[in-house]
Formats: sequence, C-alpha cells, structure tokens
Amino acid sequence: MKFETKKWIILGSIAILMLLAQLLAVLPAPVLAATSTTCKAWHIVTKDDTLNNIAKFYNIYLTSLLKANSLVNPYTLYVQQKLCIPSKAAVFDAKAKVPTYATRLASDFSVSRKNDQLTISTKNFPKNNTFYVKVYDLSKPGTFTKIGLFKSGDKTNESRKFTLTNKLRKINTMQVCLKNSLTDANICRPVTK
Repeated sequence: MKFETKKWIILGSIAILMLLAQLLAVLPAPVLAATSTTCKAWHIVTKDDTLNNIAKFYNIYLTSLLKANSLVNPYTLYVQQKLCIPSKAAVFDAKAKVPTYATRLASDFSVSRKNDQLTISTKNFPKNNTFYVKVYDLSKPGTFTKIGLFKSGDKTNESRKFTLTNKLRKINTMQVCLKNSLTDANICRPVTK
C-alpha cells in the first residue's frame, strides 16, 4: 500500500510539473527595451503592424528593432505594445540592403518646431545635394507629407525654414525625414510641439 501511494504521488507531481512547463511555454516572454538602448522614438503597435513594416517605416534594420526591444522568436506583437525605435541603428538603403552614408547624417542635422514652422539646421552636411523633406505622423504609421526640398549649397552648415500645412500643425509628435534625391538614403528626427 505504501508503494502504491508513493507511486501516485510521484506520478501526480510529474503531471503537475509537465502542465506548468506547457503553460510557461505558451505564455509570452516579457518584452522590455534593452537598458543600454537609447530610443529616438516609441512606436505603439496597431492592429495591422508587423515587425518588418515597422522597421521599414523607421528606415532601420529589423535586427536593430529586435535587439532594442529584446524580442525573441516567436516574434509576437500585441496591439498597444510600446516598441523602442533605436537611435543608433544603422539606416538602410532599401535597394542596396546595406548601411549607407545616411548613418553619418544622424549627427549632421537637427529639427526644431515653432508654431507652424520647422527649422532644419545642418552641420558638416554634404555640399550641393538635394533632399526631400517629409513629415510623418507618428500616430498613423505609413502616412507622410512631403513639405519641400532642402538644397544644400556650397556651405556645410545651413538652416532652412519650412511651413507646416494646417493638417500637420495639429500633430503633436512627428518625425521629420530627409531623403537624398540621388541615393534614396533616408534619415529621420522626431520633433514635438
């Protein structure tokens, strides 16, 4: 009788451990931004978001997005999940799929906003280039408005002002991007009201 009781206790314990292991396997792992990552922006996941689309939208490598948010396979997203968009991620050229000189531009321009105007200031910027100036509404991923051209002249340090449309004036947090008209290299900066 004692042997029979021990056998059932052992089998019951094994069954409980197996059930717990299965439950832990299906529960999502915590998704926390790495403490050493500096975020240039935060993305709130919406219903149709995918990691690839988010990485493309912010013009960063998927691996940079995964690493900044400590995401592991299986890569499960949740609506309203907050994702860190890393500030030091390599920017990619969609055609070449390799980092471009746009990575260098990250420290070469800044954007400020005052009322209905954006001021873009450059430092050590490539001379005699044309850049499309685009504004992204961060609350609506995938939507952007082209507001003008930034034409760099013979000087490497320049400033240009751009007037926001009525629609853009209502946006509290936006992303301003410069896209090189020749190479399609793209670099962005967040800006708030």
